[in-house]
Amino acid sequence: MGERDTVKTEGERFLDRFLDRIDRSAECWRWLGKWQANGVPLVQVQGRQWLVHRLAYHLLIAPLERAQRLHKACQGEGCVRPGPGHWELRHATAGAGRGRPEPPRGISSKGCDKDGVDVWQVSVYLGRDEYQGGKQVEQRVRVHGTLEEAIVKQQELLERRDQERRDQERRKLAAGVHGRTMAELLDRYFTAWQKTPRKGNLPAKITAYHRHRLIENLIKPRLGQRIPAEILPGQLADWYDELMERGYTTTDTVEELPVAGRCHLCGAEQRDVLRGSRPVMRRICETPGCDGVVLRRACGERRLRTVTKQHPPTSGSTMAELHAILRGAFRFGVQRGWLGMTENPMTFVERRTSSRHVKRRPPSPEEVREALQAAKHYHDPNLYPIVALGADTGARLGELVALRLSDFDTDACAVTIEEAVSEPPKAFGGLHIKDTKTHTKRTIAVHRQTLRIILDHLDRCRDLAERAGVEFPSDPFAFPAFLGRRQVIAPGQPTPPKKMSKAVSKFFREVGIEATAKSLRAFVVTNWRKARVPDDVLRGRVGHDEATPVTDRHYHYREAVADRQETDELVGKLLYQQDGEDPPPAATIVSSLRSGRDAVWVSSTHSTEHHSGFAHLVLYRRRNTITE
Repeated sequence: MGERDTVKTEGERFLDRFLDRIDRSAECWRWLGKWQANGVPLVQVQGRQWLVHRLAYHLLIAPLERAQRLHKACQGEGCVRPGPGHWELRHATAGAGRGRPEPPRGISSKGCDKDGVDVWQVSVYLGRDEYQGGKQVEQRVRVHGTLEEAIVKQQELLERRDQERRDQERRKLAAGVHGRTMAELLDRYFTAWQKTPRKGNLPAKITAYHRHRLIENLIKPRLGQRIPAEILPGQLADWYDELMERGYTTTDTVEELPVAGRCHLCGAEQRDVLRGSRPVMRRICETPGCDGVVLRRACGERRLRTVTKQHPPTSGSTMAELHAILRGAFRFGVQRGWLGMTENPMTFVERRTSSRHVKRRPPSPEEVREALQAAKHYHDPNLYPIVALGADTGARLGELVALRLSDFDTDACAVTIEEAVSEPPKAFGGLHIKDTKTHTKRTIAVHRQTLRIILDHLDRCRDLAERAGVEFPSDPFAFPAFLGRRQVIAPGQPTPPKKMSKAVSKFFREVGIEATAKSLRAFVVTNWRKARVPDDVLRGRVGHDEATPVTDRHYHYREAVADRQETDELVGKLLYQQDGEDPPPAATIVSSLRSGRDAVWVSSTHSTEHHSGFAHLVLYRRRNTITE
């Protein structure tokens, strides 16, 4: 914006000095001084700012009050000449020949319509639109008639606006949520949700942690400053589409430390920037053929930096959790009076499901047997027994690491699962032992060889504890933790599930098998269903609730012609009355069209063993069977 001029008022030649700065050679006068960026000249006289054309009118025509407004009657660009035909008072214009008074603020004349009736535009200020960057919003109405009718219409609009504001404030005051935002509603809802039992049990701490992350990282940045009653269903639906298609971004503040070091063998210098409060200062030399170690030291001060992370499109499970949070928060708001029942947008918003989910094929029995052979001599003592027990029982990883010696019944060859290890951040309880996911206790059978592997593993842990000088408790954890850089055994502490999950995934990658710890659970469900184990037995083994479809999600594939046994038993009796004939239970028709020979039956043996011995058939070879 340009600068304003200052006209000195000392002496009697003030008017002359002012007129000397105006070009009066043409019909329309033009200001020779400085102009504002908006195309209007502005001067300062005796500490007061004047528009040049108003000051000229004030000095040459008549004293001008602040409330009086001038109207430009000429077409000259930048004209500052006062008087008739140029700048003149509003009531003295050519269009006001009928003695029309000056309209009040908010009403402007728009001429006449085709019938000669005056047209007035009435503008009422409604506020600012926070969704469009604070843009001012006005309601504009045109009135055909007299100025008095336009003034009456303006009063009606103002009264309606004020009444709507009073009603809205009255509702908020009655509910005690005057000016409360969506962030405050989410905080109130999350606190109440943590204290509300579901099916007789409070939410797990790890579940509370996951929901808290979604609220803080995803919902609050998008809806935190909005008023709950002003959120529309269409806006939430558009946001769901955006999350499923493009994902979302989050910002975080990380601590960085510049470090530098030199290899003690080849002398190569390395520089890097480490993040985190406990950076790793030792690193293997990056020079090809050099096995030296670089000890890096800080070469600068720690600094904070804001990092923006782009997250991929959200999965179906994340969308389900997000939808559950919003639905519960708005329902909580309706119950507590934050908004009316008709203002709840979740009534018209549907949960989005993802079509990108692809089931990962679990490992085959041959791959699991290969992994068990490779895990026998693995450096992690817990790996071999946990892979064997996971492939035998199909239990969750948190349930496996929570097992103790007293949970195994050596006489019945069974294990009792009633606890699980959870590992949320310290703010939500940290590493702790809780009940199982379905809050149930189950006792399932294990194979004799699996139980022997567990008992041998516990004997080995006892020897490690004696060598380290650590007291071995009477009821240790089956998969104890190994602490510190020296990996000292701690039999009284369970292995963290995250650490064990990473170790299992790393092991499978090293042996060339695409599997994780959770894949063993799918391995059990898939192969036990192929053996036609009843669903109630299978659900009881893996710890699923009754009549739940969750078990089907772990069933990943089935063999071709898997219904051969049922076909041979039923179709022959129903169609061909072959009651006396018993075709081979598992046969394959081999046909040779090239030679023209008839099809022949090639029989294959069919195991008649009961499903209780299925773990032995799948995991172990007969020659390695341990007899009691």
